[in-house]
Amino acid sequence: MSATSFRSCLRMAPLLLFGLMLVCHDAAAQESCASAQCHATLLKARTVHAPTESCGSCHESVTTPHPQKGKRTFILTQAPPGLCFGCHDPLGKKSQVHPPVKDGACTTCHDPHASGEPKLLVQPLKELCQSCHEDPAKAKNVHGPVSAGDCTACHAPHESDVKELLVKPGEALCFGCHQDVQELLKMKDVHPALAGGCTSCHNPHGAAYPMLLADDGAKVCFQCHDPIAARVEKAPVAHAPVKAENGCASCHSPHAADHAKLLLKEEKETCLGCHDAVITKRMTVLHGPINDGKCSPCHDPHGSQYPGLLVREFPSEAYVPYTDGEYAL
Repeated sequence: MSATSFRSCLRMAPLLLFGLMLVCHDAAAQESCASAQCHATLLKARTVHAPTESCGSCHESVTTPHPQKGKRTFILTQAPPGLCFGCHDPLGKKSQVHPPVKDGACTTCHDPHASGEPKLLVQPLKELCQSCHEDPAKAKNVHGPVSAGDCTACHAPHESDVKELLVKPGEALCFGCHQDVQELLKMKDVHPALAGGCTSCHNPHGAAYPMLLADDGAKVCFQCHDPIAARVEKAPVAHAPVKAENGCASCHSPHAADHAKLLLKEEKETCLGCHDAVITKRMTVLHGPINDGKCSPCHDPHGSQYPGLLVREFPSEAYVPYTDGEYAL
């Protein structure tokens, strides 16, 4: 071979090598599981499971040739969940374990090959959860994360040390979003119901009532405040705000306040906010209780047997002859 021919061969060598690589690649593609002849769509999705670069990562041949009609020629190298735990940290060690995880059924929620959803989910998150759990979004008022289909904002999908698979315990979960309520707890008087958690009064998914309350208006409060409930129900005269849409929250803070009895304002200011004609600027001498900022020594703020929500009997007309009963107040 002449020197010129030798140099020509050297120049051609990279092209020949590249062509050989293309031939080998095409041959590998033809032999691949995800070929046009076999599992053509297996890996055609936005998110592809990394081990699928080699089918042998999870599957092994038990007989040849492949395929054979009515016969399994490939099996998993290990049964789930052990197979999954070969790459992923083992699950099921916490006190609360999601049933599919407990059963080792990873593929109930995850596609082992490829998916159009994040985390290789077999369906969009909202629809996936609803395939087992009732849809809470049917309620008239729906919690934001539920409406967005983001169940994992509050619940761990695999396991948790908190009941209901919550990602955080107690109020800490709610305070992650409702920081304004957390600030309220720094006030002097905190509603004891909060010790039982936010779900003492609110449904965490959805409810028929505003603010995700478990019942309408004052009925939520009456679940604990039985004596007041009985008084309002039996009283011929009930205080209008108690029967209004906002119920007890018309005068009381449902979470916390700096005033006694969880009042939104001082007692006198709370009452005069509606009864603004009772005291005028021209009045220079005030009745003792009012002078002390109190209305409740004479008036029941919830309900009463007597007109004007008075706590005891007092004549409605002037110059009524005195009796112990007539002037009991």
